[in-house]
Amino acid sequence: MNEFVVEYLILMDAENAFCDNKKTFNNLMQVNSDVKINSNKLKYKNTFEVEYLLSAGDVGNKSQRFFQVSLKSKSNDLDTFVLLLKDIKRIVSNFGGRPEVLRDDISTYYSNLSYPMIHRIENLMRKLITNFMLRKIGKSWLKESSPDDFKNAVDKSKRKDSAQVNTIYQVDFIHLADFLFKPYSVKDVKELYGIIEKAKNLEELDLLLIKEYIPKSNWLKYFSDIVDCDDTFLSKRWSQLYELRCKVAHNSIVVKHDHDEIVKLVGEIENYLEKAIKNIDLISVPIDDKETVAESVMSNINQLYGDFIILWKKLDSQINSLAGLYYLNVRQVSGAHGIRQGKVPFFIMFKDMKKKNLLSDELFDKISTLQQFRNVLMHGEELFSDSDVQRNINLAVECLSRIKFLFDLISLRNATVIIDDSIPSIFRIYNVDVYSNGIEFDDTFGKPALNISNEIEFTSLDDVTEYVSRQVFVPNKNIEITFIEKNEDSELDLARVV
Repeated sequence: MNEFVVEYLILMDAENAFCDNKKTFNNLMQVNSDVKINSNKLKYKNTFEVEYLLSAGDVGNKSQRFFQVSLKSKSNDLDTFVLLLKDIKRIVSNFGGRPEVLRDDISTYYSNLSYPMIHRIENLMRKLITNFMLRKIGKSWLKESSPDDFKNAVDKSKRKDSAQVNTIYQVDFIHLADFLFKPYSVKDVKELYGIIEKAKNLEELDLLLIKEYIPKSNWLKYFSDIVDCDDTFLSKRWSQLYELRCKVAHNSIVVKHDHDEIVKLVGEIENYLEKAIKNIDLISVPIDDKETVAESVMSNINQLYGDFIILWKKLDSQINSLAGLYYLNVRQVSGAHGIRQGKVPFFIMFKDMKKKNLLSDELFDKISTLQQFRNVLMHGEELFSDSDVQRNINLAVECLSRIKFLFDLISLRNATVIIDDSIPSIFRIYNVDVYSNGIEFDDTFGKPALNISNEIEFTSLDDVTEYVSRQVFVPNKNIEITFIEKNEDSELDLARVV
């Protein structure tokens, strides 16, 4: 038979004449006809009896009195005990008392019943995530260390022989759900704005392409086909379970209703997680998605990691936009369905930008450093301290600002090129005018704007455009070409090519 003790410390104002000593306090309790007190016994509803201890005294330097009540039950009838406690608190409150819990074995009992269930479902979630990441994404994403190790990794060599803890098992309960249920977009929404802005009518919009920008959770993308359950259903219940878990973990009062709710929520979640683990081999993650999934996971493991990854994605997007001004981010790809435009891999695009003098050696090296850090962070086994990550965050902020400046500056530049085509099939540059917002200027990034040779012979206008673009830092699409023509008086005239 279990023994349950509940203790209250109750403060009453000294002016309250209804309750100024132990006798009047007992009389106050017996205002409720269901309560009968006889010496050290308290009987409730004629059948339920508990040991009853009461002490009282004055609060020092305060016009208050305290009453300390201890109730001990050796019965397993907790429901009746709880009803008694509710009546006691109600009586005390009605007469201005403020009961504070000193001990509550009933709460401890329900907490002890609840904790193993919470522990089991929490580890089941970790098991699912670890299985998914290792079997479908690969082991390289995973850091064999806890977030605290990242913060305190000063002497890395000392950790080589220490026990390594799986990172997933160091993630907070509430953030576990983010791995599976938090929606995120694979593509930058800013790109979608550009697609919509360029479209002249609805027919020019590709609905399937637009849908790729809709944020989706990993559960929706990879698990919804093998488990018939909506991600919002599980996410909502996980959040509810988190609130109850906090009560258990932080020694708050846990009542029978809380325990019953935990049993219900765990039961609802557990079946779906077990089914997902059982059918995990049916999941297929495209190669292109693996990097994105790994990034979403790392963002939830460590706040600074998440901050860096967000900045890197912004920098990557801005670099891609800058390259797009010169069509360096796309290329013609032949396939089974003919020739189509394909995305140029970042490292190729990045090097082409340097060749085109879009990036200085210094900026190129800084971004290369960031890219290397990002790759080690995502795929390596090296540990990083907070200061390491913060230093790279600061560098990413600097590079992002500089790339944005270049994009804004270059996207406003225009050039008019006058071509001498007096020799058949040969094009020579006669003159180049460079403008920004309609205003002519003479320098570009410290270089003369008109660093153009009129001795070079070109065999195609595309070559002319490419050459001028590189020399004066004007996007290909912002270059207009005109030709020299002679009128009847043999004077030069300019005719725009349409």
